[in-house]
Amino acid sequence: MVQRASKRYTYAYRLEELAPWVPRLRQLAAETERCYAFFNNHARGQATLDAKQLLALLQDSS
Repeated sequence: MVQRASKRYTYAYRLEELAPWVPRLRQLAAETERCYAFFNNHARGQATLDAKQLLALLQDSS
C-alpha cells in the first residue's frame, strides 16, 4: 500500500533524535565556511519547528 505524501511527511522529531546531531554539526561548522541542516517533514509545518528545536540545542550547548 502506498502512503500519501501528507502522511509520510507528517513527523516531528523528538529532542532525543536531534541531540546526536549537535556534535556532528558543530564539527562540520568548524571545518567549513558554512554549515546547513535541512528538514523535509513539511506536510504540516513540522520542519520549521524541528529546525527551531535544533537551533535551540545548538545554542544551549555552546
